[in-house]
Amino acid sequence: MGPRNGAFGPMLEKYPQAGELADSLKASLLDPGAGAEEAKQLLLDLWKACRSEKDKKAPARDGVPGPSRFPVGVYNDLHELINAKRLWQSGDRQLHPWPFNEGAKKPDYVVADASPERAQGTAAEFYASADLVGDHVKVTGAKTVDDAVERFGKNVGDKLHTYDDKRVRVMVDLTDNAVLRNGPPAEELKQRLCARLKQLKPPADRLVQVDAVLPGAVFTFRPQDWA
Repeated sequence: MGPRNGAFGPMLEKYPQAGELADSLKASLLDPGAGAEEAKQLLLDLWKACRSEKDKKAPARDGVPGPSRFPVGVYNDLHELINAKRLWQSGDRQLHPWPFNEGAKKPDYVVADASPERAQGTAAEFYASADLVGDHVKVTGAKTVDDAVERFGKNVGDKLHTYDDKRVRVMVDLTDNAVLRNGPPAEELKQRLCARLKQLKPPADRLVQVDAVLPGAVFTFRPQDWA
């Protein structure tokens, strides 16, 4: 979120509030005592701060971000950190940043008890040495609850295909879908997501865990849930 980021850098020049909000977001993510929801709200504030006059006239959608000049790729990538912190604060300390930005395949997370102190070798060598990888995907634009559930399953399946030589943990962020804010009760939605995983029939030795991040809840699924 600095000036060297080709996608975000122009925002710092065009929108005066962007730099201050970006600094606040970084400080929040680095503060173990600050909740992940604080970081999410700061990201939403940053998104709103980068709106054009035309964007500002667009109607609100039940807390879901409307149009903005803020780069969508950066917005989605930041959820990788926010959601990893969300799970860290719940006691799950397994997700650590992937140490390379290059490589034919670049997962989002190292899944381990501790982050590697120093990445050894090349990106390709590091990937080859990993038995288990973690990846994050953000799902937006669902028209109905059924659509959100279907996209959830499809994206989990896509990750298994992408990392077909690895054991995989997948995190799916569904927080920016208005249909889920006033959707079915949490337990019913959890059962529908689990049923979608059962349809995939993922092998237990390949898909080790799926975390679904929703408005106000996080559901974690393990092989025994979809067996």
